[in-house]
Amino acid sequence: MTFVIFSNQPFDQKLKTNKWQIATRLAKKGHKVIFVDPPLRIKAFKSFLKREVGISNLLGKPIKRAENLYLLKLFRPAIAFNISKTTPLLDNWFSKALAKRIKLLAGKDYILWIYHVGFPNLLNTLNYLNKPNPPTLIYDVVDEYTEFPEYQKHKKWMSLREEWISKKADICFSSSRTLYNKITIWNDNCYYLPNAGAWELFSVNPKKTPSDIKGIKKPLIGFSGALDEFKVDLGLLYDCAKFYSSYNFILIGPQRVSAKSDFRGASLESLPNVFLIGVKDYKDLPFYFYNFDSYIIPYRLNKYTMGVFPTKLFDSLASGLPTVVTALPSYKDYKKYIYYSFNKSDFIKNIRKSIEENSQNKIKERKKIAKENSWDKKVDNQINIINTFLKSNNA
Repeated sequence: MTFVIFSNQPFDQKLKTNKWQIATRLAKKGHKVIFVDPPLRIKAFKSFLKREVGISNLLGKPIKRAENLYLLKLFRPAIAFNISKTTPLLDNWFSKALAKRIKLLAGKDYILWIYHVGFPNLLNTLNYLNKPNPPTLIYDVVDEYTEFPEYQKHKKWMSLREEWISKKADICFSSSRTLYNKITIWNDNCYYLPNAGAWELFSVNPKKTPSDIKGIKKPLIGFSGALDEFKVDLGLLYDCAKFYSSYNFILIGPQRVSAKSDFRGASLESLPNVFLIGVKDYKDLPFYFYNFDSYIIPYRLNKYTMGVFPTKLFDSLASGLPTVVTALPSYKDYKKYIYYSFNKSDFIKNIRKSIEENSQNKIKERKKIAKENSWDKKVDNQINIINTFLKSNNA
């Protein structure tokens, strides 16, 4: 099959999201994948100056990223005096150009896989793609988009668009039960398939210590991912590090702390046992995980996180790591394998408990559940659902 994926996150970013995981595995299984990055604006010029992309790529020439996998990084022109705004004429040009490029690459029969209803000019682009024959449409909802900080002033607009795309879609996938319960009201052909883990990468346990954590005394408590304050509880992180002054906390990922926040990322940096070591290549994360004694997922509990299923869970379990999490609804089904913490006191106590209780039997149990929840198995399930739909639709 041929899949066209509309993503709200660039394919080449170092933090590998569920969109990247799905796209790369579809391609490895022999399907043709056209991954459409969110439209470039001012970043396009930066990419061009760094020689990451050429003018021809910004105008729609695909970039081959792997066998069967092509990346589109189309530039969305903006009016000169405001690089972030466009006119209806330019919007129409972008939609028409994108649709034309997709049709040339994908041919007549393809499946359109949409992740984010906030994709610029989505409705207009779909109108062009639907002529003469509409593609099979998948809406894969992996986040509670109405709770994103950038949409706080546009919640109603976002909600109406999500309802529209949910009703229009031939198939809906959802990565959490909360999102499933919402989407299934609008579409009864909806499937709950939780996010998964890169079993083949993290289960290896490479016996190597990266140079930037060499010499840091154990126990090592690890975290990986963006330090976004709207989802990561930085205050809880701070309290854990203060309480366990003899433990060292290794935080991997970009810092994204708002300038208006009462709690600054600098507060974490002021602690001698907290090491913010920045973004690492995804393929290098197992080297860090191998050295951790415990892994933590200190997410806030709010309207946004009620619908998330952080992908890092099964990566951690594939490494055999004891994993301490806040009480995210999506993780409730896996309480047997993790340290599910209902409040700050629970979370802090569970860090020590997770290390003291660790055993070979527990490691085997974690690895087993992680293997059952690999990205390959998730993609196989999705392909089966799609094939069943196509067969019934053509019968």
